[in-house]
Amino acid sequence: MESDNLKEMLKFLNIILNEQKYAEDKGLIKKTSDEISDLLVDENQMNDTTLELIKHNINYLDRKYDDLYDLTNLYDPIYISYKKQIHNKYVAELRKKNKQKREGN
Repeated sequence: MESDNLKEMLKFLNIILNEQKYAEDKGLIKKTSDEISDLLVDENQMNDTTLELIKHNINYLDRKYDDLYDLTNLYDPIYISYKKQIHNKYVAELRKKNKQKREGN
């Protein structure tokens, strides 16, 4: 599901990148598009910083341009899912460390 939403967002961003209406924010749109492209190539690059950067950029575009609300609707489930994955990975590592401490290693 995440990759489908990411692909849809990427397609949407690439379409609006060439529209004159969004020329003022062309750099931001391109940067966001590049970040999403990188995630599609390698999901291991996903971290809190990347998530927050994309979220910030999309929220900015959504507030500035009323017709870009679809970006937020597409990104929110992705954001929640990846945040949960990052959290679960952190918790698993923390549990492993604590188990090693209890075992005396």
